[in-house]
Amino acid sequence: MVKMNSSRTALFLIIFGLFQLAFSVLSAFPPSRKRIGRVPLWNATLVDKLKQDLLLNYDKFARPTQHTNVTTVRFGMEIKHVEVNEFKSTVTIVGWTRLVWSDDKLKWETENYGGVGMFHVAPHEIWQPDLVLQNSATTTGVAQDSVYLLVYNAGEILWVPTSTFPILCEFNFEMWPFDQHRCKLIIGSWTYHSDHIHLEYDGNELKKIVNVRNSDGVLDWNITDFEYLTNSRDFCCGNFYPTLVIKFTLQRITNSYKSLILTPLIVVIVLTLLSFWLPPKSEEKILLNLITISVIVALMLYFAQKLPALGNNTPLIVKFYASALIITTLSIINAVLIIYLSKTPRKYPIPWILRNVLIGRLGIYLGLSNYITQANLGNQRNKPLENQDSFHSGKYQEDWILLAAAIDRISFLIYTIIFIILISKHTV
Repeated sequence: MVKMNSSRTALFLIIFGLFQLAFSVLSAFPPSRKRIGRVPLWNATLVDKLKQDLLLNYDKFARPTQHTNVTTVRFGMEIKHVEVNEFKSTVTIVGWTRLVWSDDKLKWETENYGGVGMFHVAPHEIWQPDLVLQNSATTTGVAQDSVYLLVYNAGEILWVPTSTFPILCEFNFEMWPFDQHRCKLIIGSWTYHSDHIHLEYDGNELKKIVNVRNSDGVLDWNITDFEYLTNSRDFCCGNFYPTLVIKFTLQRITNSYKSLILTPLIVVIVLTLLSFWLPPKSEEKILLNLITISVIVALMLYFAQKLPALGNNTPLIVKFYASALIITTLSIINAVLIIYLSKTPRKYPIPWILRNVLIGRLGIYLGLSNYITQANLGNQRNKPLENQDSFHSGKYQEDWILLAAAIDRISFLIYTIIFIILISKHTV
């Protein structure tokens, strides 16, 4: 039994010694380290070799030039579509943005890479200027997609992403629908000062006139008068940030509004003034004025749908129709008075002084010749006898009709003058 235990102990010591020997041998060799550098690729192309040489240790968060140098970023754009939202005071411009800058880290000799002078990179691979739309209504980024950038051997970077610029614009509806508005895009760097980045406009000039169509394909606006300004803005602590301002004018196309606005305007004026030329006893005076009020109310409802409720300025055309509504209401009151004077039987004549004025030159100038003749004939026909003590009811009705017609003509002149004043002040 003692001999068997001794054999097991000896075997254990031998195995332990072998493990210790193997550990010592392995410890004598240093551990293998991961090689830093370009890793050969299977079937690698010259572009693969070029990108690995340039981008292996590239820091995309550092501006690619010395801190004492200024990176010039050239900005250009081409407008493809514009959408105007008058209720939200926003203008959304969709187009192609063109950005060009120089990257000192991405330069190479073309002969060293088989004549390769350009390659593509994704936006997340290299540094880009942090340009934002500073007067944006929603998003602030200039680029809205991840299209590739073009890198040229001289270090020039070209990036042409599609962009959407939802800008805030202060609308003035005072001259609606013949209005125009001055808007602007303010594009600038978010974190780099003017000592780091310089912005300038470059590329194709924007068209002098850009047509804006709505969803139905109808032309609604023209964009004109482009102006480009570059400056620096001090947001805080004396740090100036580069900005590029593109100003433009939105001009509404009024072809579809002329007939819609001007035709009811003429109808309102004609119907209101025509009611004064109807015979004094005619009850159609009230009907014409009610039709006029209906037209004005319909137009006001239309304006409520087309215009923002909280606009900066009330359109002049709305003020005109609001004034016309008051005038037409007064015209109805005037018509009721005229009908009452001409239809109600009278026992007594109108004051003789007033009658003499109406049958004189004033009546002729007012176009009351027919009514003057009728009043004179009626006065002679109804002249009382010497022994007659009283007159029958309605004997002087023609005189009162003459007075009602005179009030109509004078009201016509007053209303005409009022409409002329309203048109001169409240229309274009």
